[in-house]
Amino acid sequence: MKALEWLEKHIEEDNLCAPEMDGQTALNMLREYLLPDYYCAVPQNTKQVNTDIVFTMLKKYSKRFRKEYKMFMKELKKVERS
Repeated sequence: MKALEWLEKHIEEDNLCAPEMDGQTALNMLREYLLPDYYCAVPQNTKQVNTDIVFTMLKKYSKRFRKEYKMFMKELKKVERS
């Protein structure tokens, strides 16, 4: 469902706050807009796919995360060699 379709369906005119949205709907909406070509060919459960989506978004859009992830992977390789 597109974001504006969802908003039109859930918005309340007399409410100043945004309508409530569950986490899965929010993640699906972000994936639809930020990773439109995302496809998971590996048979995984929903929680595993959610993890992959989050990390894919962070790697693509967060310079800070890419830096932290690079350091994490370096440390992980050091531990594996030991």
